[in-house]
Amino acid sequence: MLEITLLANNQKYRGTYRPHPYFIDQFPETHPVNQAFLTFTSMRDNLSIDQAKQIAAIYAQYVVSPQSQFECIVIGSPGEFVENGEHLGFDIAHAHYYSLILDGLLYDPPAGRPRQPLVVDPLSNLLKVHFRPRLNEHRLFPNLQDALFCLECMMALQAIIPHLYAHPDDIFEVVSMWKM
Repeated sequence: MLEITLLANNQKYRGTYRPHPYFIDQFPETHPVNQAFLTFTSMRDNLSIDQAKQIAAIYAQYVVSPQSQFECIVIGSPGEFVENGEHLGFDIAHAHYYSLILDGLLYDPPAGRPRQPLVVDPLSNLLKVHFRPRLNEHRLFPNLQDALFCLECMMALQAIIPHLYAHPDDIFEVVSMWKM
């Protein structure tokens, strides 16, 4: 099942866990940016690629901050092909949003903020050492098999330590990311 959405343009990580268009309080509700936001939220499940691109263009015209520059993204199941799209890679996501790549593989605790060591820390570090080099320039997996194996390994760690990455009831899947 394909989902068309708008995500903030982040050149370092281009997976699912990025901001969506948002309401800007400095503008009245009738301003084109806020009207674009309302269109995005009301049509989110039925957004066309052309509509998504129009909304992204409105944000680009009126809002200059980098986190307000959106790109049209299609999120699909592995194996789904998106015509005229640029395949960015595979992410591991819950509900097409929360990413295990970003919060599990790429996240390192801030220096100087000690935390309680976990029994799985050596295995977690091994996961990072093994899988980080396999990520592409978008910090996604270019290879479906690597993404599936990473998901399997992370879920095995979470079986040992519930809530390690997310709530135990959250279901994660490998998704394919396409830029339009």
